[in-house]
Amino acid sequence: MTYYGTTDFNNDNYSYSDDSSSICSDQKKHKEELQKMKKLDPGFFIINRYKYSEKFKKMKPTKVELYRSSGIPDHKIRNAVTGFYEKLRVGRFESDLLFKVILATGETGNIPEQLYFDSPEQYEKHCNVIVSDSVKKAWKQKYDDELEYQMKRKSTESKTNTHIC
Repeated sequence: MTYYGTTDFNNDNYSYSDDSSSICSDQKKHKEELQKMKKLDPGFFIINRYKYSEKFKKMKPTKVELYRSSGIPDHKIRNAVTGFYEKLRVGRFESDLLFKVILATGETGNIPEQLYFDSPEQYEKHCNVIVSDSVKKAWKQKYDDELEYQMKRKSTESKTNTHIC
C-alpha cells in the first residue's frame, strides 16, 4: 500500500494506491489497447481450433491469433506468430529458412492464407497441430541447404571484396 502526497486526509491532493490493483488495472488496459491495435492491422486474423484441456478432460475451443504474409513475390515476410516483418522476402530461396504453411481450410474464407513460422515446432505449438516427421525432415534439409548456400555466398562475396593496398 502506498500513500502519495500529504498525510492530511482532508487534502484534495491526497491519493491512495494499492500497488497490486494499479498494476492489474494497467495490465488490463494495456491488453485491451493491444487487442484494439491488432484488430486495426489488416494482416491480423483469428481462427478457432480445439485443444485438449487436462483440467476438463475434453476438447475445448481456443482462438489462435495469426498474421498473414502477402503472397506477392518480393514482399517482406511476416512472422505468423509475432507479426514482425522478417528481412526475408516472399518467393526467394532464402525464404526456405522459415517454415511455410498455406492455410486452405476455409477458416479464412475463399482465399488461402500464406503463413511463415520459425520452424515446424513453432507451427505445431501455436496452431495446436501435429506435423509429420517426414515433413519436418524435408524442411530441415531445405533449411540446412539454404543456410549452407548463404554461408558460401557470403564467403565468396567477402573474398571478392578484399582489396590489396
